[in-house]
Amino acid sequence: MQQKIKLFILGYYGFGNWGDELSLRAVLGDLERIREELNLPFFYQVLYRESDFLLPLPENAFPLERDSFFSVLQAIKSSDYILVGGGSLLQDVTSFRSLLYYFSLLRWAQLWNKKVIFYRVGLGPLIRRESRFLVSRLLRKSSLSIFRDEESLNLALDLGTPSSFLGADPLFSWGGKEKKEEGEKVALFVRSFPEENREALYRAFLRFSKVEEKRLEIVAFHPEKDREIAKDIAQYLRCPCVILSQFSQIIPYFEKLKAVFTLRLHPAILATLLDIPWFALDLDPKIRAFSEWWGEENLLSFSDLEENRLEEVYQRRDILRERGKEVKRELKQKSEDSVKILGEFLKNAEKVR
Repeated sequence: MQQKIKLFILGYYGFGNWGDELSLRAVLGDLERIREELNLPFFYQVLYRESDFLLPLPENAFPLERDSFFSVLQAIKSSDYILVGGGSLLQDVTSFRSLLYYFSLLRWAQLWNKKVIFYRVGLGPLIRRESRFLVSRLLRKSSLSIFRDEESLNLALDLGTPSSFLGADPLFSWGGKEKKEEGEKVALFVRSFPEENREALYRAFLRFSKVEEKRLEIVAFHPEKDREIAKDIAQYLRCPCVILSQFSQIIPYFEKLKAVFTLRLHPAILATLLDIPWFALDLDPKIRAFSEWWGEENLLSFSDLEENRLEEVYQRRDILRERGKEVKRELKQKSEDSVKILGEFLKNAEKVR
């Protein structure tokens, strides 16, 4: 019997953001595909916060709560590979403390000579000098790094990362499907944003809701963080509020849509996979990097909202939908390439282990 190959997988899992939970599902899908193709006996441990948000895992995968730092370190020490899957784990905008936590885990892994893999991840922003120093130390000693966008790859190269590749967000492992008919609803996926910009958003979407009559809905994609702001905006605009609190709601909801406006990245990715035109407010470097595939034609600033450009940009949705189909094909190919690169790496690493 072959000895089990232990992979420890970490990301922002169990925090209630469906984008991260879907990324975990896609990463595990890639690994299971590699396991079957190469006949490798993988065993996974997945670091998470709350099981309420954790999607069903393969039978050879087990969740590990992050409550005890030393228990997590022990799991890392007993693993063969440490894989950071999807998301932008190494950034200091959300929290420098969070960066220190993940740096500590990954640095211990490297000190124990574990192979650390960054798989289809984003990188940054890194606004502190000390953050860049710490992340550079990790990346320089990484065994394999595949980044989901050029902005992250370029930052990694600036920090001295060896063996770096350009891939695609893990969600593109799910090829999506072409919608047979256009949906009826228009969704605005919200999150917290600067208070001084709230009036511009209110005015723009109040005008837009009159154009689209009863089709506009305000959506919380990250229920824990977006629920209250979604309710506030929906109340002001006098339109329905949708809280995506269950995984089973997500795809059926998207299939009802004819267009997406978003302040979060993964609604834009899901819209692309389902051939739905999308538009985003320029709040997040991750969204800006993804929008570059469309020449940033679907990117809106708050000054655009103030200048009444929302309806003008919205009229380009058919053109953007067709461009999205091309983008989906290109990123699906990069997704395939990412799986092959990881598979080759693991096959070669196992030969010498």
